[in-house]
Amino acid sequence: MYYADPEGNGVEIQVDAFGDWDKSKEWMWASREFAENAIGEFFDPDKLVAAREKGLSKDEIHQAARGGDYRPEKIPEDILLPEVY
Repeated sequence: MYYADPEGNGVEIQVDAFGDWDKSKEWMWASREFAENAIGEFFDPDKLVAAREKGLSKDEIHQAARGGDYRPEKIPEDILLPEVY
C-alpha cells in the first residue's frame, strides 16, 4: 500500500500474504501474475474493512483484492511509488 502521510512523505506498507517468506519469494520470482503486475491492484481500504466485517477470510479478501474487486471509485493520478535504481 502506498500513500502520502499528512506531511507529504511517501509511505509503503507491505504484508506477507503467504505467511512464509520462502513461499513469498518463490511467488515473486516465478509467478506470471507478479511478473505482469508487481505493484498490485488499487484498492479502497474501507472496502477491505467492510469485507472483513462481513466475515470474509484474509485469503478471500486477498484474492478478491488482487482481482480488482475493491478498487476505489477514482484511481489517483498522482501516485507516489518508490524509485527504482
